[in-house]
Amino acid sequence: TCPSPSGAVTFYTEAADAKADLEELKAADPAAQVALDFTPLGRAFALTQGLMGLKTPGPTKLQFSRANVSRHGQSGLPEELRERMSNAGPFPLFYSDKLGSEQFTPVFFDVADMHEMWVTCGGDRAKLPEPTVTDLRIVVARTMQEPGQGEPLHFIPPKTSEALTTQ
Repeated sequence: TCPSPSGAVTFYTEAADAKADLEELKAADPAAQVALDFTPLGRAFALTQGLMGLKTPGPTKLQFSRANVSRHGQSGLPEELRERMSNAGPFPLFYSDKLGSEQFTPVFFDVADMHEMWVTCGGDRAKLPEPTVTDLRIVVARTMQEPGQGEPLHFIPPKTSEALTTQ
């Protein structure tokens, strides 16, 4: 979490994006008392979307990896929802039917992390699975509409952000 250069409190999934915006903010106002903080994804999503009655005193934003957003755009949303959901997001997530089971479905913020788990679990590096792209809003909607849908989902934090969350 960090105020973005636009002034919105921004929840980042990618450490490099958060650090870059923090440095830009500090450069613009060296006296600013700003720092990064950690917020769980569920809380960040609820705050930015106004779920469960949560409200913030100012603007908020959920920022997924700019590189993934640029690369995948809204491809995780069904065509008929893209225009209606274009005001926030996209929030691309990745999974593969070749990884996991009915009891455990890993969901990734980055394709490279999905491929790393594939290889770590014994998959052939020469046969990396194609990711299925979805969107966080689709995942949340399904888990809220269909009881039990969210239980096997395990969000795998981006490898690039793990160190920052423990600092």
